[in-house]
Amino acid sequence: MHRDSPYKSYIQPKPEEATQSRWKYWQISLLLVVITVFFGSFYLMQLTAPKVTHIRADDNSSSAKRFQKQRLQHCQASVRHYQWGYREITINFADRAVVNRNVGISNPLSTLGQCRDTSDTISNKNPGTSLMLLLDEIKFVVQKERLTNPQNPVVITITIQDAEAGTNQPKLDFVRVKETVTNLIGERDAIAFMVEDETLKKRLEREFVSQQNVRVCPLKDVEQCVDWAFDTTI
Repeated sequence: MHRDSPYKSYIQPKPEEATQSRWKYWQISLLLVVITVFFGSFYLMQLTAPKVTHIRADDNSSSAKRFQKQRLQHCQASVRHYQWGYREITINFADRAVVNRNVGISNPLSTLGQCRDTSDTISNKNPGTSLMLLLDEIKFVVQKERLTNPQNPVVITITIQDAEAGTNQPKLDFVRVKETVTNLIGERDAIAFMVEDETLKKRLEREFVSQQNVRVCPLKDVEQCVDWAFDTTI
């Protein structure tokens, strides 16, 4: 009886098949290298890019209740600029200023959900909207942040209907406003005021006309003003 050989014969591939096999190998290897370089570069850019600290302040006074649309736009326009490693600090103000949120950004898209809530987190205990108390709170927050994240550029965006000091609130002092803002903002920082009251807007414009990293905008131009603030720090 004829038996098959226990050793299978080795069939040498044809030259064209060997060439195709080597070509596929190099194609796959090249693709893996490109993917590795792409994601490595992206990750390196994320690590080395400036991590912005954003302070977003919204007027929660009784006179600003009708501007919830602008508050929504303020949040959405800000989140569009967020990247991994950014820090978001939100402050709501009326007759006082209260820090509402202070978090690091790990997933910018998940932050969009908070924008849908435009309800007031504080309300007037007393009549008035204090820009002075807001700036004092922002100054405290910035000083604290610079102790832990001194390399982070700071972006400050503020929506405000008007600044009407009430009882037991510091009077609006534009000399002090300018001094506080000037001391807050370094070369890599920016602050944007988005103002509804025309008189307040014009006065702030006069105070900061010569400062390139301070901008005063109409409240209706929230998105453009927020874009300017973030673009200025990059």
